[in-house]
Amino acid sequence: MTDNLTRKGSGRWFIPVSISIILIVIFDLFFIAFTANLLKNLWFELIKFTSEFYNPNLIWILPVVIGINMVIVFLSFYLLYLFFNKNFKFSYFIIGYQAILIIFIVFDQYISYLYAKLPIESYNIFNILKTICWVIILIAYILRTKRVAITLVKEQRASYNNVIS
Repeated sequence: MTDNLTRKGSGRWFIPVSISIILIVIFDLFFIAFTANLLKNLWFELIKFTSEFYNPNLIWILPVVIGINMVIVFLSFYLLYLFFNKNFKFSYFIIGYQAILIIFIVFDQYISYLYAKLPIESYNIFNILKTICWVIILIAYILRTKRVAITLVKEQRASYNNVIS
């Protein structure tokens, strides 16, 4: 069972990767819509001192989280563009993208705990560890497998040959 460089198609490894990227886009869009609706409906409750929802830090935490999620959605769309075009930059970009996701998850937990006084629960720690394990497996697969070289690096060689010619 060896892969040769003439093999066509993207292989089955693209299926879970594409599903995960699409789900990240969908979940982030729902999160942005939910948080924006929450801000719209509860804004005056968040800034009124006598309100039970009052937390002075939520006024800046929620817009920052929405902004970061919007950046992740735009990066996800670019990643999907690279993915479906089988661009050689996809393998490099997905490594950086996954690192950004981990940094964001840890940053979100940090500011939620430090500034909003929300407790860090075992589910949050499990989510961070699960994401780190997924990223390690994905990066190892992308860097070591011949399937990625066949599917993505072939285009890099073609573009490199066009530059040399």
